[in-house]
Amino acid sequence: MKALIPYLVIVGLLCYSCKHQGDSTRDESHSPKNEFVSIANKYTVEKIDDYYLLKVFNPWQKADRSSFSYLLGENKTMVPDSLKEVQFIKTPVQRVIIMSTTFISIIDTLGESETICGVSGAHYVYNEKLRQRIADKKVKDVGYDRGLNYELVIELDPDVLFLYGVEAGVNQTIKKLEDLGVPVVMCADYLENEPLGRAEWIKFFGLFYEKQELATEIFEGITYRYDSIAETASAATYFPSVFVGLPWKDTWYIAGGQSFAARFIEDAGGSYVWKALKTTEAEPFDLESCYIKILDADIWINAGVADNLQSVLDHDNRFENIKAFEEGEIYNNNLRVSADGGNDYWESGLINPDKILNDLVNIFHKGNDSLYYYKRLR
Repeated sequence: MKALIPYLVIVGLLCYSCKHQGDSTRDESHSPKNEFVSIANKYTVEKIDDYYLLKVFNPWQKADRSSFSYLLGENKTMVPDSLKEVQFIKTPVQRVIIMSTTFISIIDTLGESETICGVSGAHYVYNEKLRQRIADKKVKDVGYDRGLNYELVIELDPDVLFLYGVEAGVNQTIKKLEDLGVPVVMCADYLENEPLGRAEWIKFFGLFYEKQELATEIFEGITYRYDSIAETASAATYFPSVFVGLPWKDTWYIAGGQSFAARFIEDAGGSYVWKALKTTEAEPFDLESCYIKILDADIWINAGVADNLQSVLDHDNRFENIKAFEEGEIYNNNLRVSADGGNDYWESGLINPDKILNDLVNIFHKGNDSLYYYKRLR
């Protein structure tokens, strides 16, 4: 659980297409996009001889121009002198440990789920194939943060451990793992503010499996479907007002108007209540000011842990007076949840932004398609 919750909190709080390739929200430390990366902002790829040089930028909140470099290839002895100081990872990888459940869907989509030998937060895995391998003890739970089982990590002998960070303290984990001889790769997919930018991380992972062409083909399919749905939604004549999330005690962390969640709402033909909040990050607001803002909003989505209307009122009974509650227009992204609480929205949603967008279009514009990730609270 420790592995999953920090990730979900950040993603939820932060919670369009090729039209945004020149977006000003890109990392300034980023080199120009090229044929390898078209939308994602948090990594670059450069082909050098028979090797791929990957760079990951600012992979945690408020990182101050931090970057990590990795050199991927088959033969370490032939690495150019200018790159000998870059961490080398032999490809294709055969055994990997993943510290976020969101990586499962990417690796599975590439047809490489059997390379996963360790996970963090095994009980929160939704993927049925991986759950079975966990039950058969073919995949081990390595823990997380201070509870990370370093002895087990060494025993599993991974070719690479894919890690993510919430804050700079993750550097201590990286150093300890590297001191133990464990190759570590930092990932920053959850910090992408474009839904398609997150999905483009399949190209990043594809390089580790030497499946660049497959990864590109998959991503192009996702992009085509997403853009087609967004184009249809843009022709709507009515754009309902939408808000996101659930307060924690007396504070509501509001996703900025340039955030991941705001982009989804915009592309689905909705009008985000806090779109004037010009930030990509979530900001805390007192519940009173939020209550006034959402009172007449049309639709409420991603309502935290709420599973029904009563659980919404359990947070604050005044919610029964807002329009979205009165008209039953509250939808949560928890339709696909395992018996142990693993939510597939946070697992496979990264690689299926088109399915999320299709759900939102159906919610906002009363479509007839059945929902995939969302359900209407009753």
